[in-house]
Amino acid sequence: MPSGDAQAQANRRIRDLAARLGEDLDWEFVCECGETDCAVAVPLTADVYDELRALNLALLAPGHPRTRARTAREQASALRLEALALRNQARHQQKRAARIAAGLLPLTELVEATCRTCGYLVRAERQPATCPVCHSMDWQSSEIDETSLPDPSS
Repeated sequence: MPSGDAQAQANRRIRDLAARLGEDLDWEFVCECGETDCAVAVPLTADVYDELRALNLALLAPGHPRTRARTAREQASALRLEALALRNQARHQQKRAARIAAGLLPLTELVEATCRTCGYLVRAERQPATCPVCHSMDWQSSEIDETSLPDPSS
């Protein structure tokens, strides 16, 4: 297990202990910079720790940058999730196009929705609950007429 991941796991255990004890104290969490020999304690309340986690931020001691390896792993993970979402959307669209071509699905009005957080665009019969890329629920949508879309067969 990479060092930054072990440090994050240790911090989750500290947070669990803080929740069980229910005390609003400063807890000594560990720096999650990813350096194998880093053992710097970062005093925080459990609420501040929760805020960092909600923002998906690493807990870093002052002056400690995240290692390039950890940053690369996190970026690769985000890219894998985005690729999976795009692959699933492409499969869905291929199946839908086949059903329309076979006359099994009537042409309907579509909703075009754009995630206000990451800009992900989807055209569907209904707006998804959450963005498959960033998991936001903040959408901007408008109805579009599917008959005005370019013909994919030409």
